[in-house]
Amino acid sequence: MTEYLFSIHSSRNWFSHQLPPKQFLVFLLFLIWLLFFPNAPYELTDLFHLAMLDPYNSLTKLMVFNLHLWLKFTNLLMGALACALIGTISLEYVADQVLWHLKRWSRLNQVVLINILLVLSAIGIYIGRFLRLHTIYLILDPKWAIQQLINMWNWRMLVFVAFMYALQLLIWGCMFINRFEFQQLESQTPTIKSDRSATADSPHD
Repeated sequence: MTEYLFSIHSSRNWFSHQLPPKQFLVFLLFLIWLLFFPNAPYELTDLFHLAMLDPYNSLTKLMVFNLHLWLKFTNLLMGALACALIGTISLEYVADQVLWHLKRWSRLNQVVLINILLVLSAIGIYIGRFLRLHTIYLILDPKWAIQQLINMWNWRMLVFVAFMYALQLLIWGCMFINRFEFQQLESQTPTIKSDRSATADSPHD
């Protein structure tokens, strides 16, 4: 028992020595964020519930005009898209904050860390959707939860993870490209304005 307490005390001293208080707080907040982040893109899998709406006429096989159905469609799609987009924004923000605090920020490190987080998020989506294993179980029954996590690995699970990773990567990639194009346009704006001013001030024949 004494050796066990000594090992815990030694580990705590080593951890606190390696991470200053501010960085330790950032690391702790990062872990909490990581546990709950997959809930955002997870909402995209709820779009399968649209199959329950049955918007087709049984006789004509054509889509019926039912505003009640379209209201449900709009609510579900708006919720899923909002969660996915806001989650993706937080993904890049958190990745940047972690890298800045570690003094390792670079565009390459940002892309690498974001892709790692997307893979972890895809695994989290699988856990939530098919194992129905929520974060609280890690606190209430950690032994059972860890056993579920160990037994879940198979090729079908990996294929699903690849699907969810690709979907999240597409969303982040579109936002990244859009922001890059906007920054390029914004950087060219002063040049365009100065050229227009020079043209306006030049004497005309």
